Amino acid sequence: MSLHIPTILGSAREGRRSERVAYFIKNSLEDFGGIKTEIVDIRGFSFTRTIASMEEDEDAFRWRKIARNADAFFIVTPEYNHGYPGELKHLLDCAYDEYERKPVAFAGVSAGRGSGIRVVEALKLVSIELGMVPINESFYVGGVKESFSESGESLEGGRSDVGDVIEELVWFTSILSDNEGDNKK
Repeated sequence: MSLHIPTILGSAREGRRSERVAYFIKNSLEDFGGIKTEIVDIRGFSFTRTIASMEEDEDAFRWRKIARNADAFFIVTPEYNHGYPGELKHLLDCAYDEYERKPVAFAGVSAGRGSGIRVVEALKLVSIELGMVPINESFYVGGVKESFSESGESLEGGRSDVGDVIEELVWFTSILSDNEGDNKK
């Protein structure tokens, strides 16, 4: 089975270090086999306000198409002041039906020791409300500058723990896509 799992880079901040982790996730998904992925960079969208899921908007339409064609999602987000970036929330809020029963995994990123645990907890609640299925496993990165190169290579000699997250995401995706007619709208 071939799966399409976009890697969402959820911060537009200048100097963002979560980009390193997004490339690591993208490469790990590709290495897993049977997965097509792409980086969906929040910077590619110009939301200046919340767009409702039924509202017409060029950027929202582009995101809805990506979400509709995805089998699952892997969201990489930094933790800013115990929360997620507003631009990520704008992106997620502009779609709804496109998420129905699709699994989502998270990578929480922080410069310090917090590892993005709080942002992942918050986004799991948001994803449930949007109709997604957040998986239990998550990928946490503290001290991101010391852990990953700018190109997304692990400076810690490899991170096998991301494999556990990908395995669970693929498992949930295969289970939920068995009823593909119910899964995609």
